Amino acid sequence: MGKYTKNGKIDFLKFLFAVVIVIHHGAKNVIDIENPLYTGGSLAVEFFFIVSGYLLMASISRLPDRTLPLGIETGKFMWRKIKGLYPEVAVAFVMGFVLDLLFKGRGFWELWTMSFHNLFLLKMTGVGMVTINAQTWYLSSMLLCMFILFPLIRKHPQMMANVVLPLVGLLFLGYLCINKTHPRDPSAIWKEFTYKGNIRAMAELSIGVSLYPLAQRLKQIKLSTLSRIFLFLAEWGCYTVVFLYMRNSLASRLDYYYIAIFAVAILLSFSQQGIDANWYQFGIFSFLGKFSLALYLSHHCWAIHMKNLFPALSNNRRFAVYLVISFASAGAIMLVSFLLRKLGKLLKKPIRKLLLVQENQPAA
Repeated sequence: MGKYTKNGKIDFLKFLFAVVIVIHHGAKNVIDIENPLYTGGSLAVEFFFIVSGYLLMASISRLPDRTLPLGIETGKFMWRKIKGLYPEVAVAFVMGFVLDLLFKGRGFWELWTMSFHNLFLLKMTGVGMVTINAQTWYLSSMLLCMFILFPLIRKHPQMMANVVLPLVGLLFLGYLCINKTHPRDPSAIWKEFTYKGNIRAMAELSIGVSLYPLAQRLKQIKLSTLSRIFLFLAEWGCYTVVFLYMRNSLASRLDYYYIAIFAVAILLSFSQQGIDANWYQFGIFSFLGKFSLALYLSHHCWAIHMKNLFPALSNNRRFAVYLVISFASAGAIMLVSFLLRKLGKLLKKPIRKLLLVQENQPAA
């Protein structure tokens, strides 16, 4: 299947699209104007879904031959996935929970019983009543769909990546296009048995998976400098078109054309055949990729409460304060999450000793 190497450009793009989402939610909630900036910013989530599908396939392609039962291997893989992002999710939940306690007039126990599902990323199952950090719907949908996709891809990688999932992506997006007009508003509509956002997630993760074998084939082609310049221009031209579309476009069926453009751009980014392929292999881009998760998780709770926090400020000043707070709280989430991971490593061995019977110690 080909060897996967870390792509600093993707990390940089994660940061750019996270900033778009921050601006979108800020303009929508913080500023009192009719047509805010990046009205189509929610479409940036499509980038994250497609990339997540690609990386899922890349991770599976690197796994050794299976020695564990498929169900156990799936559980272990998904546990690693959840563990990798959970400290940031938990810290962001606490931050949003405190803000809701202060400004929404509910008591601690009432708010907890109505919102605990958010802490466990269960929002897109339909469980729960109150949303803390609404943007975590993306992580909830992504994980639910990956629980289904991982064992299928692991057992039939070639068939799933080359035949089944390209069709799933097209058919699911076509279903949304015919029945729901556009892919946005993920948890506003319950369709028969699940949220609209889960159908969107499955479609775009499937597209991402199907891009993996195409990118591996493209990587193997020896291109001239002129061809690499052309791919560079095509790739960034696609991203530029999508950025311009998101800037002031309301949700419509046109969204699906731009999802296709996204897919082409992401394919070219992962192929690493553009003239800029080696420009992003520095630590700063890896940091921005990690920072993008914290920024994505940190901003929304501030966006919905900025008018309560700073009612006297003008639109521009309130928005500027919102951006500063969002970036600062993202840094705080990263720092606290780092410390929690360190603490977890330090306490792992003592807790195991306390709770588990040691092999050389007879049971009481």
